[in-house]
Amino acid sequence: MNCHDLCTKRKTHQKGQRFFSLSLIRRLSLLCVIFCLSMPSQIRSQEAPIVYFAQKNEPIKNHIALTFDDGPDPRYTPHLLDILKEAGVHATFFVIGSNAQEHPDLIKRMVSEGHTVGNHTFSHPNISRLSYDQLINEMEATDNIIFQLTGQKPLFMRPPFGLLPPSHVAMLQSVNKKVILWSVDTEDWRGIPAGDILHKVRDGIRPGAIVLMHDGGSRKQDLSQTPVAVKKLIDEYSSSFEFITVDQLLSLPAYRK
Repeated sequence: MNCHDLCTKRKTHQKGQRFFSLSLIRRLSLLCVIFCLSMPSQIRSQEAPIVYFAQKNEPIKNHIALTFDDGPDPRYTPHLLDILKEAGVHATFFVIGSNAQEHPDLIKRMVSEGHTVGNHTFSHPNISRLSYDQLINEMEATDNIIFQLTGQKPLFMRPPFGLLPPSHVAMLQSVNKKVILWSVDTEDWRGIPAGDILHKVRDGIRPGAIVLMHDGGSRKQDLSQTPVAVKKLIDEYSSSFEFITVDQLLSLPAYRK
């Protein structure tokens, strides 16, 4: 086997490992969602350590929250913000600190147009592998960037991949972070057509739902169908649902004092 063949084989193996790891992480996240759905309904979302959706015993009406991860990204975030502004819809953006640092104007625009900004770590690691100090550094670095741009530090955070061991929940509670996951995963990160994204929303939408989408990703990811799906989603459901931010959905402050 020559050097080229060996390198190609190694890259293919590494790519397969990354795909398997991501697939496993998302399966574990789904198990977490299933576990949460089985929790007693008398636990109010404001009191729960992890929130997937607003509980039935809360005055949620026909409210749902659109959430976007991994931005800001100049390829997709501006177009998405244009669509939301035109529709008069406010959403929640869980931003990566390094991206926020690179594109500060997009963070400022999010806040000025009435959207909520949450913490999605600084470098998008698998935080189940981080020590307490490493996790806190990821959170504080992103909080500080958002504070410099907006004058506020987010209350909400979302762990990359939705993977969060119980020990890390306690860590985040110790620094007054509220963990927000989701009840509807559109899987738009896969680059699927807008129709498929909408189909996944239709399957899971209900009062109190938190919908996961993305406004940023790797250079190899194509998220161009997400803004298309968002426009169609708003057009289809605006007469039966009100789109609000996560803090409005849970009757909690969006930012820490």
